[in-house]
Amino acid sequence: MDNNFVQGQLVAYCPIDSQGNIYKVEIGRFNKYNKNKTGAFVWYHMGGMSACTPLQFLHPIANDNYLVIGHTFNSLDKEEEQ
Repeated sequence: MDNNFVQGQLVAYCPIDSQGNIYKVEIGRFNKYNKNKTGAFVWYHMGGMSACTPLQFLHPIANDNYLVIGHTFNSLDKEEEQ
């Protein structure tokens, strides 16, 4: 495993099709690894459930301080600014 994700880290989920092309990109927050570290549980929305995602499709987001994320996602760990 090349990446050592930490809880709360922003990640990009980039699955590929049969030709090796990325067909979508979803941003989420890393929650934890599964028991055998072949997948990771990632929050893709504000709900309390995280989805198990294959590690080969997860990529760290290096410039996460540059991203402006909508109110619902930020509300996971920050108070709303007035």
